[in-house]
Amino acid sequence: MISEAAATYLPDYQVIKFKSAFQPFADPENLRGFETPQESGFFIHEWLHFLHNISTYHGIVAYSHTVLLWSNVRTYVYDSPTAPDPQHFNNIHRQLNYRLNARSPKANRIPHNTPSSSVKLLSYSLRSWSIDDDINYKCTEIVCDTVIDGKEHIETLIGCHEIVESVAFLLEERYLIKNKELASANVYPYHLVSKLASFIAPDLAAETVLKCGILSLQHLDPPEWLPKLLERAQIASEQGIDPDQLIIKAALEHLKLNADAIARNIDFIDSLFPADEPVARAVKYATKKMRENLDHRLSDPFFEISLVDTFASEGAAALFHSLEKYGTGFLVQERAGESDKPQKDLMYDISLADQLDPELSAGRRMAQASFLYTFSFLKLDPKEIKHPDALICPFYTSCTNTLRMGSSDTCKKRPWISQYLHLNNMCFFGRAVLNTIGCARTND
Repeated sequence: MISEAAATYLPDYQVIKFKSAFQPFADPENLRGFETPQESGFFIHEWLHFLHNISTYHGIVAYSHTVLLWSNVRTYVYDSPTAPDPQHFNNIHRQLNYRLNARSPKANRIPHNTPSSSVKLLSYSLRSWSIDDDINYKCTEIVCDTVIDGKEHIETLIGCHEIVESVAFLLEERYLIKNKELASANVYPYHLVSKLASFIAPDLAAETVLKCGILSLQHLDPPEWLPKLLERAQIASEQGIDPDQLIIKAALEHLKLNADAIARNIDFIDSLFPADEPVARAVKYATKKMRENLDHRLSDPFFEISLVDTFASEGAAALFHSLEKYGTGFLVQERAGESDKPQKDLMYDISLADQLDPELSAGRRMAQASFLYTFSFLKLDPKEIKHPDALICPFYTSCTNTLRMGSSDTCKKRPWISQYLHLNNMCFFGRAVLNTIGCARTND
């Protein structure tokens, strides 16, 4: 089983999901946990996505656009019945497309299960654009001429998603190698940074390539920066200069130079949540960890590498210590069976902070529901912000609320109806709707 078949991570919602084919926590009465290094590696891979979401400039800015979209859409919905503001909508459009560029995979044609040894990059170029011609929303993708088995030429694109996945895989692979195990993953997206490095910087060690990948995530436009980092490291190697030291120096200079700007971005996220309520607690848990993790990077720009080495040598205790220190989200264990069956899947708090603070735990679920509900207003027509006709609650397969037990079709198609439940029995989605747009804005 490879990582993509076992687990996934939802960055805007900060949720790790174990798929039904991978069942370490499927029996709440008998939690078997991780039995092999590969299984631990699946979790480490997904947790590293969470870590990079709250410790890199790319992750923090992408998350800030999620929060900003939530704020702007709810404001637009409140205001639109009286005076829709075209400029407000244009801002939302830019923020949405910028977030999609940061999070979405590129459309690539490398066949599934193609051996890594069969794929070679022959050239690359950068393709950049600005969303709505706004230079503050600049995006780049790396366009590669790729050959498979020395015959078929295809175009391969490397964007933010591909870099994020490649970096997590390189770290997972490092963990497994230290446990004398092999890592298995598809070329797309997990080997693309390594393939690019083989073309641009063939003399670099795997750890140096990994550092270049991590450092590129400290840029607002990682695909623009990654090839330059690889080129600089390769030139250093050819000149007899230690490329690792060059990359470490570049990282420290960059982090110090931009520390104030990213701190202001984090402060801005906080400013959108002035009240002490569950969603605010969830968001401010994340921003607190952002500040702490960026402080860690100022002394050790690539601290996740030593973390992975520690996980390999010291085991589960070191891993769960890091979850508390650097932060984590919550976990969904999917289980086999019919999706309409109540509580087919299970939700777990895996942080002591959540277990000690029920409002934080609830806030995480409410934040997921709030963001998903808000994004659903943008799904029907990119030129319009409109309440969805149908939507499935993200907790449909795990909820035990009386509405879910007695009226499952409502939760599967119109979960916003839950806002009318009595407050003492209101589910996460109902509270999210009230937080987002209030009672009077839905098309019941």
